[in-house]
Amino acid sequence: MNTSNQLNDKETVKASKGDRIRLWMKRVSLWIGSLLLVLALLGAIFQFVTTRMNDTSYPPPGKLVDVGGYRLHLRSAGNCGPTVVMDAGIGGASISWSLVQPEIAKFTTVCTYDRAGMGWSDVGPRPRTSRQIVKELHTLLRNAGIKGPYVLVGHSFGGANMLLYAHKYPEEVAGLVLVDSSHEKQQERLPKLPLPLRMFDKAMPYLCKILPPFGVGHLVIREKPDPRLSPAVREMNGAVRLRSQLAGTLADELFSLKESFAQLRSSPIMLGDIPLIVISRGKNAISGLSEELSNQREQTWNELQVDHMSRSRNGIRIIAEKSGHNIQYDQPELVVDAVRRVVEAVRAR
Repeated sequence: MNTSNQLNDKETVKASKGDRIRLWMKRVSLWIGSLLLVLALLGAIFQFVTTRMNDTSYPPPGKLVDVGGYRLHLRSAGNCGPTVVMDAGIGGASISWSLVQPEIAKFTTVCTYDRAGMGWSDVGPRPRTSRQIVKELHTLLRNAGIKGPYVLVGHSFGGANMLLYAHKYPEEVAGLVLVDSSHEKQQERLPKLPLPLRMFDKAMPYLCKILPPFGVGHLVIREKPDPRLSPAVREMNGAVRLRSQLAGTLADELFSLKESFAQLRSSPIMLGDIPLIVISRGKNAISGLSEELSNQREQTWNELQVDHMSRSRNGIRIIAEKSGHNIQYDQPELVVDAVRRVVEAVRAR
């Protein structure tokens, strides 16, 4: 009898200990959940307040033009033709041409703009494919009264957009400059990155969707300020890049990138004898890779850049020896000179 009572007492002690552990775990979970909820709320408030402050402190330097129920930001300079129209890389905005636009404006009219959801532009309809972007740019130029034909300039993903524009509206295009431009076959041609980098690339759009509305956009939208930019432009660039709509639109463009490249592949882009200059980087784009993989990727990238050049019988290729992917920052004078050469070729025709 005593032995039985002792066993029951031990079981009761074990049960009470188990109950206390479960109760403790519930309390810890509740505390953690409450803390995360408070942090999320504070982050959302911080993001809302800072966005409002930045919108007040850094108004659009250009004008907002309606393109069908939403507005795109357009900035023009210069007063003669042909008009140069510039599109930034993925995640970029008109401000990324800050070292280039003022110099081009000295010899011709130049327009930079923000794709929908980027910079100071309103958010646009999904999917954010090249076809949708080209349609919006065409409407923007028409509604703003910007007369063609244009010299189109595109960096990275912006180059893919400009090529599709030239295919869809060939009568409006007088020349092109591609600045280390994306290629519609790059996803299938470039050697694969190491698994951790591929996983990060896949996670990036989701991080862009989830984190920025809670005030942590700087974790996924990071760009080292270029020292050649003026302090005022650096501050403006930082403020604009931390708007939550930019990160969300970047995610939408990344999600649609495969479809955008498919749209280009289904639209064979040959430019005839239109003046074309392709500027390609001279330095490796991604650091930290093995020498073999880095060389393989750069060799493939160069082959794709040569293919860009072959789209026109008047195609020229320039290697920016001192530049990585962002040539407009590393060697802006090369971009300005290439635009000048194409503009002069258009005027001479």
